[in-house]
Amino acid sequence: RAKPSSIISKKKASTSASDAQDLGELFDIYETPPPDLVGTVLPEDMIPKRTGTTKPRGQVHRDGDWHRAVHVWFVDKDGDILLQKRSAGK
Repeated sequence: RAKPSSIISKKKASTSASDAQDLGELFDIYETPPPDLVGTVLPEDMIPKRTGTTKPRGQVHRDGDWHRAVHVWFVDKDGDILLQKRSAGK
């Protein structure tokens, strides 16, 4: 059985400015997956590829461009968040 390599989900990012986020930070832009695959686990050969362009964070979130992001949460059996680790600068 093939190991899932990517989970695609579409969530609208917040466009509000924050001291913790540099709206000018450059993000790599990725191909938009087909709508019928959003929210599914994709095999390795279907992972969206970089388009070769970059855009500042503020524009990426404003325009809804696809970019890489990682969120890791540890939740106990009661649903309480035990730890959320973000980058050192956030």
